[in-house]
Amino acid sequence: MEIIIAIVVIIIVALVVGFLMKGKQTTKPEEVKTRELVVEGVEEKEVEKDNVRQASEKLEVEQTKETKSTIEIEEKAKDQVKGNLEKKISHRPEKEDLENRNILKPGNVAPALQATQLQLEHERIVDSLEKKVSQRPEKEDLENRNILRQGNVAPALQAVQHQLEKGQLVDTLEKKLENRAEKEDLENRNIIRQGNVAPALQAVQHQLEKEKLFDTLEKKLENRAEKEDLENLNILKSGNVAPALQAVQIQLEKEQLFDTLEKKLENRADKEDLENRNILRQGNVAPALQAVQHQLEKEKLFDTLEKKLEHRAEKEDLENRNILRQGNVAPSLQAVQQQLEKEHLADTLEKKLENRADKEDLENRNILRQGNVAPALQAVQQQLEKEQLFNTLEKKLENRVEKEDLENRNILQNEEVDE
Repeated sequence: MEIIIAIVVIIIVALVVGFLMKGKQTTKPEEVKTRELVVEGVEEKEVEKDNVRQASEKLEVEQTKETKSTIEIEEKAKDQVKGNLEKKISHRPEKEDLENRNILKPGNVAPALQATQLQLEHERIVDSLEKKVSQRPEKEDLENRNILRQGNVAPALQAVQHQLEKGQLVDTLEKKLENRAEKEDLENRNIIRQGNVAPALQAVQHQLEKEKLFDTLEKKLENRAEKEDLENLNILKSGNVAPALQAVQIQLEKEQLFDTLEKKLENRADKEDLENRNILRQGNVAPALQAVQHQLEKEKLFDTLEKKLEHRAEKEDLENRNILRQGNVAPSLQAVQQQLEKEHLADTLEKKLENRADKEDLENRNILRQGNVAPALQAVQQQLEKEQLFNTLEKKLENRVEKEDLENRNILQNEEVDE
């Protein structure tokens, strides 16, 4: 800025000098005026220079203040961060705690390398598993080597199992065939189509009927009244329920309200019961003394409750005596839970009893043994019969004749003679 001002001053001085050189014919008063003008211009330029210098000094002062303020803010922020770090370091958990919480792995490995160590261990386990899986024998090989048996049933019972499955399948098929719907019922439910149309043309007939129905619906939809008009005429109820179901909805709501009122009226408590439950107060006490009576009753009840709570049994004792059920259900809801479980169990038992097979069928399928033994004792009977059979077989094997004796008695032929 100063250089520009100096250049301007030099140009003005040069112009004034040139003007003076050219204007020799001018009068002396004019020269005096021009000199005065030049002096005034120089003074103005000096004043402008002073103003520019003052403005630049002010800017420098403001910049220094801003730099000082930014330095102070940075120092305060550093101190704050330092304080926060010191607090966090003072409250950080110990190394053993981090190892117990599986955040830091135990060992002498640096924390920065623990992730790599874990990845390497995972890859090593995967490689070993892949090798073992690739080298394991096939299922057929294990079955041929008699290591893995075919199926979960013993070989002696596989024929019986197959026979039982066939019988069960026959029974289910017979029941389904007995309960299957008639042809007329299927036609009424639009599962089987009525008419003498060939099966190859039924699809075309169905498509034509759909198009015809679609055209009639479009015509009716074009001529139907607006929803607001129907609501104003009280034909359509306002709401999100379909118009075809609104009458049913109103009827159901009325019936539901009537049922709830009847139940509540049937189950409402008597006056004496309400008085005993302290909901309705007895009217033989003066109103001025009812508050005192209520306070005395509360204190008496509090004393009795304290005594009963001191002598009440423990939770484990009540659970062992089957008074309190085990679980997370509130005690006030356990009676309801028990009642629901009983009803559910009763329903399941009824269904199973309705669908259970007859005794003769179970005996024919060799599930239930014939005889007068109770079903609860049939397993014991079967075990005893097995043990008895095993004992008889052992006795016969102990008393059987030797091979040489049989050959001498000509009951068993000698293999060497036959050859």
